[in-house]
Amino acid sequence: MFSKWQLTAYVDVVNVYGSASPSALPVVNLQRDAQDNGVIANPTAPLAEQYYLLETGEQDRATTLPYFGLIFEF
Repeated sequence: MFSKWQLTAYVDVVNVYGSASPSALPVVNLQRDAQDNGVIANPTAPLAEQYYLLETGEQDRATTLPYFGLIFEF
């Protein structure tokens, strides 16, 4: 019944050695209001000129981050 099916489990650990990443890209997040909607910086401007407010921060470049997953193929 399962002769052509495959189930694979995997673990991927990002930055397992804890080294600082050479990437200096900032972390960018959308600012949200109390209803969890994005905050528009200029809501009275024409629709084509409106834009959302963003928050930027620094990366935590020395964090080890594990990923777990399953792959099911048939």
